[in-house]
Amino acid sequence: MLQTSYSESMPIGIEGALNRFEDVLVDSKFADVDMPAGRFVVRGADVNVGCKLPTASTDLVLAKNLGITVLNQSSEIDGYKSLDVVSVIKKGEIMVTVEDAVTAGADVYVRHTAGAGALTVGRFRSDADTNKAVKVDGCRFLKSAGAGELTIIQINIEA
Repeated sequence: MLQTSYSESMPIGIEGALNRFEDVLVDSKFADVDMPAGRFVVRGADVNVGCKLPTASTDLVLAKNLGITVLNQSSEIDGYKSLDVVSVIKKGEIMVTVEDAVTAGADVYVRHTAGAGALTVGRFRSDADTNKAVKVDGCRFLKSAGAGELTIIQINIEA
């Protein structure tokens, strides 16, 4: 098949892709549930080896926080199935999609309670959305972005 069109610029990236490959710490866990790439995860049922999406504000405490799921570029699906080995970035820079407009340098909030439309757990935003998201220590936005756009999060959760 011949390539018949060419972009003048490349997109910023893909959700769940690493932004840089230096000073990065990625861990492996087993998925308790199906989960897409580029979502925040916490310790699962087996706190030593499992991970899950946050489902309550009490999940998003430093002792339970693991990091953000990394895109598996060798897979044909976007994310992980239950019991798959999941790559979780704990330190470094990763691309994610945000729910609302965010500003570079701002605190990162993670949704733990689903909302209408694309407001799903594990997504990122700029505020608590009343009481449906929690500020996560060790994370900040590196790039400003509008609602539904890709941005870069710098993460440092080495617990």
